[in-house]
Amino acid sequence: MNKVRAVGLGLMLATFGVFAPFGTAAQVTQVSCNCSGGAICGSGAAGDPWRCCNLAQDSCATDSAANPCVPWQCSPKPVCCTRIPPTCGNCSAGIGKCVYRGPGQAPDDTVCSDGVACTTANTPLTPISCTLTSSSAHCLRDSDCDSVEGGSGLGVCSGTGASSPGNPSTIVNGMCCPYGTACDHTSNTCFGNNGTGGPVGNATDGSTPDNDVCQSGRCVGANTSQCTKVPALPRWPLLLLAASLAGVVSLSLRRRRFAA
Repeated sequence: MNKVRAVGLGLMLATFGVFAPFGTAAQVTQVSCNCSGGAICGSGAAGDPWRCCNLAQDSCATDSAANPCVPWQCSPKPVCCTRIPPTCGNCSAGIGKCVYRGPGQAPDDTVCSDGVACTTANTPLTPISCTLTSSSAHCLRDSDCDSVEGGSGLGVCSGTGASSPGNPSTIVNGMCCPYGTACDHTSNTCFGNNGTGGPVGNATDGSTPDNDVCQSGRCVGANTSQCTKVPALPRWPLLLLAASLAGVVSLSLRRRRFAA
């Protein structure tokens, strides 16, 4: 991407209140967020940001402007920062906005949902199970998952609660999944869209299934063979309408000539 195109893209995204995670551009969006009533984990320190303990409760993933293949995480303000005086540090890091974390875009072929149930990836997808860390322990933060998921920034930890609700906390019952997905603890399966998607090839839970994959930073459902095709309209009504209009125009012209 050349400099002119990059600047143009940045201006376009800024217009809609979103800043792109390219180069040295700001990593903070203008989209407000919350944890949908769920617990907040982290300490606000570098490498341990304030975040929703359960990523499936993070409102950033379901915002209309969110891209599941360049995922956001909420940077919420914990209860300890709302007390007077605050009972914890790093409160300025809890900005209540969606932010970009991790390596940027998810690797190609990461499972996702494009929001359309009938579209699928060209190759059938296989469900991915949530895992423990490389030391067979529950993860406490995202970085604990990096090793088992293949490299720095490629692991995502999501759990069921906080070790000390309202205060700096580690994640409880944390399980690891690849970047761009998060663990659904009911099925022990990694769901796309940072955990807010659905089971691969299954929509019985009421969600749109994860039948699509990330390609070059976009969620793509290239196979549309299962989508209902809109039948083509028969041509004869259009031809009849055209003939009728032509007759009206012809009659109008004849009347004008007769009047003249």
